[in-house]
Amino acid sequence: MTGRTRNLKGLLRILAIVLVLMMAVQIFSLGVVPALAASGRPLSPVATVAPDAGYDKPNTKTFLITTTYGEKVRVVFYKDDLFRIWLANDGTGDFTEGDSYLLLDKENFGSEPEVTYSYNTTNPNMPYHSFATGALELRAYVNPFLFGLYKDGEAVWQESTPLTYDVGAATQLLATDPNEYFYGGGMQVGNLS
Repeated sequence: MTGRTRNLKGLLRILAIVLVLMMAVQIFSLGVVPALAASGRPLSPVATVAPDAGYDKPNTKTFLITTTYGEKVRVVFYKDDLFRIWLANDGTGDFTEGDSYLLLDKENFGSEPEVTYSYNTTNPNMPYHSFATGALELRAYVNPFLFGLYKDGEAVWQESTPLTYDVGAATQLLATDPNEYFYGGGMQVGNLS
């Protein structure tokens, strides 16, 4: 092998490394890597919303949201200010309880909450299904299928991407405000922390 051939091979290696680094920079700048953090399949757009007769817990108001690909999400209101977004385990209708029933379904919260359902097309580019009580409004935007919680017309939280699901896991990513700080808390293995 001549010196010229070695120099050419070395130059090609350096060029290959530079190309790989440029691709990595491009991936990070496009935000592809953070999107991969929410692994799994994202929910497709909302197709229908209907009262859910398949959930028989007394004193609840329940709705079933079905997407264009047949994925199912159950929204259960226990009180005016307490609700659950429940994604089917397999995405298409298996609402197996697991341990979640221990916290909510054993409790009787009294009378059935009053929930007003409506379909809002005020902004034709972002229509949504509204589930409103005296305390809050839960919105299910159609396309993309995003949830948002509002109180007195102000956003409490808003999803930044649709719910994603995979075997045994679901991921919800919330939008953040630059002036917002998260200090933790919430449920940890059945205990409030």
